[in-house]
Amino acid sequence: INITSELFVKELHEVCTTTVVFGAMCSCCFQNRTEFQNGEHTFKDWVCGYMEHLGRRVRETSKREAMKNYYERLWTACCRMELRDIVDSLTGGYDICDLYVFPEFSFSGVPRQSPVMGKKRFYRMVSANSGAGKSSLVQAVVLTSILGPLKDFESQCLPETAGKRMRRYESLKEQFACQREYFPVMIRGTDLNAAPDGGYLLRAACGVKDGEIDRFSDLVEMAEREGRLLLIIDALDEIADGERDMFLRQLDHFLSSHKKASLLITTRLIEKPFLKDYAMFGDMEQWTLKLFDDGQILELIRRWYDHVITNNVKNNCEQIYQYFISNPYLHKLSNNPYMFSQALYIRSFDLNANPNTILSNIIARLIVKRWPMERYRHYNVTAEYMRRILSCIAWEMVDSDEHRIEARELSSRFQDAAGRLGGWTEIPDEVWRTMVNEMNARAGLLIPGYGGYTFQLSMIECYLAAEWMLEILREKFDVRNGTQNPYEIEAEFDRLLPEQLEPEYWQDILIMFFSIAGKYNKKDYYSPVLYKILARRLALTLNSVESAVIINIFASIVRNVFGFNSLTDYRSRKYNTARSQMLRMITQMAGERLEEWTIPIVERTVFQEEFELLVSEDLISEKEGNERDGEGR
Repeated sequence: INITSELFVKELHEVCTTTVVFGAMCSCCFQNRTEFQNGEHTFKDWVCGYMEHLGRRVRETSKREAMKNYYERLWTACCRMELRDIVDSLTGGYDICDLYVFPEFSFSGVPRQSPVMGKKRFYRMVSANSGAGKSSLVQAVVLTSILGPLKDFESQCLPETAGKRMRRYESLKEQFACQREYFPVMIRGTDLNAAPDGGYLLRAACGVKDGEIDRFSDLVEMAEREGRLLLIIDALDEIADGERDMFLRQLDHFLSSHKKASLLITTRLIEKPFLKDYAMFGDMEQWTLKLFDDGQILELIRRWYDHVITNNVKNNCEQIYQYFISNPYLHKLSNNPYMFSQALYIRSFDLNANPNTILSNIIARLIVKRWPMERYRHYNVTAEYMRRILSCIAWEMVDSDEHRIEARELSSRFQDAAGRLGGWTEIPDEVWRTMVNEMNARAGLLIPGYGGYTFQLSMIECYLAAEWMLEILREKFDVRNGTQNPYEIEAEFDRLLPEQLEPEYWQDILIMFFSIAGKYNKKDYYSPVLYKILARRLALTLNSVESAVIINIFASIVRNVFGFNSLTDYRSRKYNTARSQMLRMITQMAGERLEEWTIPIVERTVFQEEFELLVSEDLISEKEGNERDGEGR
């Protein structure tokens, strides 16, 4: 029917408004009545055209609603700072912007600002050791990417617009220097392992619900056409080998058909022989996430005590900062964000915590909180038993000066250590392999690297080796009767120690041994014997590399840098007998070489008063007189 009559138009309008659907269509269309009065369109054409227009509007509204829902779920999944192995009630209420300290990056050794900066498409892999903050980085990238769209949607999941948190998120976005509004698709490696059917690619994306894959695919395609699609693969190294190959094939195929998509991958510093098999890695930039420097350590302390610790004690951040960086062991821990967060947590609730307490607790947390030991209880494999196995392995490493284990030997090394402990060798080989793989993937104590598995920190290796050294002595010299033969202990120490202490990691092992022995023994039978052995070696190896190591050991023991040292503990006592005797023995052994190596020891300590008493004018005069009489000490 040609629409030519104004009367007809008015009547048709009145009739159509009595229904819901046609009333809505006609009311909109009749705003342009002249076109219809001229008879240029039929009513059928108008209805079809408007239905198509209405369909487009509905589809756009549907996409907008789908995108909003996806972004909100993504925000909820990523906004909380996840401090592993720390109680959720402590950190559950703090956003990434509260605790995230922006790190430093490098590409081919050259500093870089951000792995998502720039306008062009990119493929980048960010590598770092465990605990460096790779997952937190991914969360921060996702949040800053969707911040703008969620503000446009007026989403209720955002923190208050005028509040400090929103300003911190905006500041974080500026630090990332992201020059476009990316549509992020985040896939966690651990989620792929947990998916019953593999959960590959888009089905494994965080924030996507079952039954929404078709609608989500439409959003992905739209983002790719606009050059805004960013695929983020977090923890590629944590995907099981069989799953990883299948996943990478699908990822490679996806990128080959989505030429405008960008890719960001995080992984530990591992050998990556599989990269050569996939085309996408041909253009991959290898970035490095750097550890914290002193400025970032101080910044995390400030954020921690601003947001996490809510007790009434007013903490001086500068004093806490000095406490951590002044101690060589705590300083090494502080460079790793995970380790530092653990140390801050322990220190926050135990103001007397020393490096011994902190490192021992971190090792226990890595095993107890990360490793699923409940699966192996029926084999009598407990967290403490696994720690003893790791201690045995650490000792074998330092004793042989071989600090890597080839991947094919890893499971057998655990089994051999269990055999030395005299237990549970009937555990099937496949159970050992599963147990060891889970230990490494989750606890991160032994981690894969170039050439094999190593301990994540050499300090952890040394500490566990010192624990095993003490266990050997306990086993050999039963203290139940309360009597010991010092000559037998001395002979055993000589057997345990290498001929020369030139590898400097022995310095850490022996310093830690003194502290561990003092912590676990009310009567420490071993430290005085070890001290005398070292003093004798020092006298025989003066001006050698070994003498420098021993001098550092003595100085560290006197300073008690690792804590619980039975020889020099109780630092509040002004003239502690053991400490004074220790310095006196050093002075007497030095003889005419007093200045040559006794003073360097004392210069490394905080006990100047004791030394000044020992080398007073009277003692020096007596020494000079004895030398003149030919009676040098």
